[in-house]
Amino acid sequence: MVFKLPSSAGRSRVGTSLLHNRWILYFVFALALACLFFFSATGSLFSLIVFALVGFITFFFNKNMTVVLMTAISTTAIVHFLFLGGGRNDITAYLKQEGFEDSAEAEAEAAPEVEEAMTRPTKKPLRKPTTPTTPKPTESPEEEDIDKELEKLRLQKEVLDKLKNLEPFLNKMGASAA
Repeated sequence: MVFKLPSSAGRSRVGTSLLHNRWILYFVFALALACLFFFSATGSLFSLIVFALVGFITFFFNKNMTVVLMTAISTTAIVHFLFLGGGRNDITAYLKQEGFEDSAEAEAEAAPEVEEAMTRPTKKPLRKPTTPTTPKPTESPEEEDIDKELEKLRLQKEVLDKLKNLEPFLNKMGASAA
């Protein structure tokens, strides 16, 4: 005599219904996309590869996409944050490679001068507020063109004067970079 167990024996109806819920799948899919975006934004190519491989291998053993995605997300998170240090090593190595290891000292040296330049009031604005003007009936089109060109030259001179004020800061930055 053989006894058959009911098909639901050993399984929770709540757990089974959650695994087959469409909205849960959408949520897990959005979470997986967010994780992939995070890993690509931090530049962790290894984590992206682990995510793809774990998802690919899990799909051979389980066809439920919610289970596949959750396994890939959790495994990749463990690998990324426990074994890789959350990507901080990649960023630190990149900054040291690019020569930013003493950037705090350079910022501290330049801070007073930059602060002074930022807070110093300008003599006059670069552009005058524009008001709609109607052409005078006595002015000819050639005179208007000459006035426009003179205004452009005056603005160019103001910009060049402002750039001359920045020249000492640029020279100091160039000397500290070299």
